[in-house]
Amino acid sequence: MGDTQKIWDYLITKGMTMAGAAGMMGNMYAESGLIPDRVEILLLNRYKELGITYTDASYTAAVDSGKIPLSEFLHPIKPTNQYGYGLCQWTSPSRKQGLYDLCKRRGKSIGNLDCQLDFLIGELQRSYKGVWQTLTTSNNVLNCAVKVLSEFEIPAEMGQTIQQQRYGYAMKYYNQYAGTENERREDRIESYVGFMEDVAADQSHGYSQESRWGTPDYDCSSLVITALEHAGIPVKSKGATYTGNMYNALILCGFKDITGTVVLSTGTGLQRGDVLMYHKAGNIGHTAVYVGGGKIVHARGRSYGSSAPGDQGSEIAVTNYNNPGWQYVLRYEPGASPLNPTGEKYMFTVSLVRRGSTGASVKLMQTLLKGKGYKGKDKKGLTLDGEAGENTIYALRAFQTKAKLTVDGECGNNTWSKLLGL
Repeated sequence: MGDTQKIWDYLITKGMTMAGAAGMMGNMYAESGLIPDRVEILLLNRYKELGITYTDASYTAAVDSGKIPLSEFLHPIKPTNQYGYGLCQWTSPSRKQGLYDLCKRRGKSIGNLDCQLDFLIGELQRSYKGVWQTLTTSNNVLNCAVKVLSEFEIPAEMGQTIQQQRYGYAMKYYNQYAGTENERREDRIESYVGFMEDVAADQSHGYSQESRWGTPDYDCSSLVITALEHAGIPVKSKGATYTGNMYNALILCGFKDITGTVVLSTGTGLQRGDVLMYHKAGNIGHTAVYVGGGKIVHARGRSYGSSAPGDQGSEIAVTNYNNPGWQYVLRYEPGASPLNPTGEKYMFTVSLVRRGSTGASVKLMQTLLKGKGYKGKDKKGLTLDGEAGENTIYALRAFQTKAKLTVDGECGNNTWSKLLGL
């Protein structure tokens, strides 16, 4: 895999839309050619004037070895000098210090691609939150490219010519990889649906909540989670262990809530690969995957077989679609915008939540807050009742305080984005 593909995959995995990843990559290409050990050419020329010849690789090796000390890396040649380095041509001493420290902690070269990408995301999430918001919500390549240019890279020249140039670079990567991303989306869907269909046809696997991770059995949630992991969708690392915490994990891995587009009573509007789920008080829940043709695949329960290992009946099966009370339908759409505060097209609708609000958006907010460990004014875990009462708003305000948001007790676009980790 080339570095450009690796960078694209990394940015998408971290939550950028395809437009956001393209906008970021277009700017990085303009700055460094997407070469992680790139040294600003002006600095190499200054060294050459002093009779010292460095290439990108030899300069990087000199910094790594200490031949060029940290002080000179931060302020090359003279104490007042600042020159760019790396994918984003980090220039200020504080930013270069941050990159240097991260690489040293990991025992890696300052030109290490993985370290630089991790440093980039950390910077965006901590210090450039407006840019991060755009890159993770906007589907407009031009807007993303200009946002990175004007608020993250901030070169001396940012006029229309430069904006169009960076937009052109961004579109190059969008055209190169967006179609591929869609193809891989289809491959992953087929992978996890096929995995579940194969398990359903294999009588060595049955239903169990004791040996639920395929040794040899599954329950409803572990089957879906294992299938998604099999397809390369890392829902476990995002916290998915059962129906009560699957929703947030799937959202973080590129699934979009499309519940409002589906007729739950009949299944009209479902597509192959859609994940259905509900979770109610008392840890009562169920999840299944739609396979097409009016059918779903799921681990149904021991009542369809016996308590012995393996499937003595139809404990895991492909069955006709039915609606046991589905609350959510999630569709795998990586690289699309799940939330959109600027009015562009989106796949996922949530409502403003304030004191007195009721319904699915409140329940989702309660689920996310509870999963993050926030408690009500009564110091107890939130009740997932879909009602924004005193305890729910207390937990919301605590979350807003910690996330450094406006503490107004209302869950609008900014708070939703933070809650969902976007």
